[in-house]
Amino acid sequence: METPIYVLLSQQDVLQRQMDIVAQNIANVSTTGYKSNDVLFEDYIVKPTPKFTHHMVLDRATLRNTTQGTFVKTGNPLDVAIAGQGYFSVNTPQGIQYTRQGSFQMDAQGVLVTPDGYSVLAADGTNISIPIDAKNISISQDGTLSTEIGKIGRLQVMKFQNEQLMQQTYGGFYKTNELPQVDENARFNQGMIEASNVKPITEMAHVIDISRAYERVSRLIDTENQRLTNVIRSLGKVA
Repeated sequence: METPIYVLLSQQDVLQRQMDIVAQNIANVSTTGYKSNDVLFEDYIVKPTPKFTHHMVLDRATLRNTTQGTFVKTGNPLDVAIAGQGYFSVNTPQGIQYTRQGSFQMDAQGVLVTPDGYSVLAADGTNISIPIDAKNISISQDGTLSTEIGKIGRLQVMKFQNEQLMQQTYGGFYKTNELPQVDENARFNQGMIEASNVKPITEMAHVIDISRAYERVSRLIDTENQRLTNVIRSLGKVA
């Protein structure tokens, strides 16, 4: 296969990867606390001869946009939005994972859980239990939960030195091997959730741009294939 085909195929592979990322962003536009992703490209230079240079496109990494999403008021006393860079700690069947999805509820035993039923961990690493008959649940800006009978626990968020090393498991949940640190500067906003930071109009514009670029590359590949076919036919006639 000729080098031009390799170059074009490298561009096509990266465009397909970029389209997959954009599709994932669009699918999570309504996911609470979701952070949009993008692809990091690298221009890989190949010099087959001193006179020729070929530029290959490589997909190096997926970068997450960690900017805070818009806070949406829900009025649900168990909904919490984090003002800061930290993440809630959640006990899942796959171990402790982290999320900014603060849409919480009580299970049948009064434990504070996510919509999936995973328990939200307190500052001491235990579950947070709320009296079933509690009527007035409040969450202060420092994460302390109280009812009419007094304090019952304190939410805690963790931060990480490099958020880009966090691996997305599904939706707005992440896992990491990094050592978590308590985010002392985080503030909690009761009765609110953090919306996804995905911008639908921007992502749809990306879909159009990527589709057009993919079509251009496909046409170039077809043209190069036709050129090679013509060359082979011409050489065959000469032979």
